[in-house]
Amino acid sequence: MSVCGSGQVGTVCKGKAVEASQCGVSFEMASQSKSRQNCKGVCESTGRGGQTNGGVEMVYEWTDNRHKVSAQVAGEICATLEEEGMLTAKNLVDVSRPEDAPLHEEFDWDNEVAGEKWREHQARNVINSIRVVKVNEGDTNGVRAFFHLKMAEPEYESIQVIVKDENKYTKLLKIAISELNHFEKKYASIKEFSKIFEELHRIEQNVA
Repeated sequence: MSVCGSGQVGTVCKGKAVEASQCGVSFEMASQSKSRQNCKGVCESTGRGGQTNGGVEMVYEWTDNRHKVSAQVAGEICATLEEEGMLTAKNLVDVSRPEDAPLHEEFDWDNEVAGEKWREHQARNVINSIRVVKVNEGDTNGVRAFFHLKMAEPEYESIQVIVKDENKYTKLLKIAISELNHFEKKYASIKEFSKIFEELHRIEQNVA
């Protein structure tokens, strides 16, 4: 599954070469892609059916109700960009630019109202709002699907990739610890959280 050259939901290009003008991916992005001459298809999943990753059925859900497009479509498009090492806010805006692109309605395209920086902000909101559920592993709560690990680089990576790489997992753990430390500063006076904070400090010492 990947971003379809025609931008039409349910279309499968099956690796056929297409012109950049036909494609939901900009010419610049197409030239950077590992499969420069290819444009595979995005198929919109319906119901609870999802993408398969290593034999595990992946279902994407929104963490909020602000979105116009199904989370499954958004998640699969983001997953495809991530597989190509291209999941950035800018690239998500670019693949959504054609009017018939699956995620087009998630963005404000009126330049009198919103510029590119605002659309990139909207793209980050889309990426950060996607939760992934591993259906046939019994996980029904889901976890955040994509994370930004390196502040100096714009790429996001999937949680499935991160947990399999020790260095990336450690970076994510440090990010989580930092966020929880801010939480502790805000709620340190709540005694019911004291044991949670003690465990946080123990983990922090082991990671340092």
